[in-house]
Amino acid sequence: MTEQSPAAAPPPGLYVAPIIFFKADHEIDFSAYRAHILRLAKGGVTGMFVNGSNGEAQHLFHEERKAVLQFVRKTLDENGFGQVVVIAGTGTQSTRETMKLNVDAAEAGASYALIFPPSTWRSRMDNEAIIRFYREVADASPIPIMIYNNPGITAGINPDSDTFITLGRHPNIVGTKLGCEDLGKLTRIVNTLPQSKFAAFVAASDALLPAIMVKGAGGNTSLLNVAPKAHRRMWDLYDKGSVPEAREIHRLLSHADWIKNKYGGPAFLKAVVAKEFGYGSTVIRGPLKAVSADPDLQADEVKHLQQLISLEKSL
Repeated sequence: MTEQSPAAAPPPGLYVAPIIFFKADHEIDFSAYRAHILRLAKGGVTGMFVNGSNGEAQHLFHEERKAVLQFVRKTLDENGFGQVVVIAGTGTQSTRETMKLNVDAAEAGASYALIFPPSTWRSRMDNEAIIRFYREVADASPIPIMIYNNPGITAGINPDSDTFITLGRHPNIVGTKLGCEDLGKLTRIVNTLPQSKFAAFVAASDALLPAIMVKGAGGNTSLLNVAPKAHRRMWDLYDKGSVPEAREIHRLLSHADWIKNKYGGPAFLKAVVAKEFGYGSTVIRGPLKAVSADPDLQADEVKHLQQLISLEKSL
């Protein structure tokens, strides 16, 4: 894409990585998924990162990925949430396959694509290869792309801030989701690239308030599946200068984020949502396994989780 005008970055705010629900036969439960998408939208999220790791993209067929994106966009539009941004997860181990998924995402109504770096050939994915991959994909993409930096699912690949700044100057690369939770890296990025051109989000709720304080674009997190209203409340409190109150909610988010990671990630989120909000099941596609909403939690863990859920239900 030579001589291309720079694309706009996604607006700052709260982006959820929605979990997906399956029936007992492991087919997608679109009824439960609809209930979930609408609860998140009503909870005040800015956007949704569909087909990410928490949405079990790695467990979906290509046609399912496209169908899920179409379903989310249609559900939001038909229920008065047309302003909610849809970001598609399109990262694969192949440059050509990623390009194809970007086309599918655009056709399904996604506004952006969020892409992790290929990691199968880890020893060959040096800085030069990473930059080449993203530039080639961005050049071919019909929608702006973002960089998904998640060392935990990419064999430890963790580009430095200089790499992000270099890539951020490409006209069709407009942001990142930082799963490394490196606030120093975030600070260097946001102090170098304007947020209107390159939006840097953290990937965990326990880093959200510090990220906002250093002028990051916000969060793209999985705990929003449980407590979108609580996240929105914290954001609004900080925005109006009520920092102690915002910090108190951040304390709850930090504890709950750790509990979620400790007891099963997306499987645990499904169990909590099904138990506390009355829709969906705990079915998860293999090789992951289902967990319960009470997997031998310690007493203080039960307390922290219930405090957050009580807050969510009170808002």
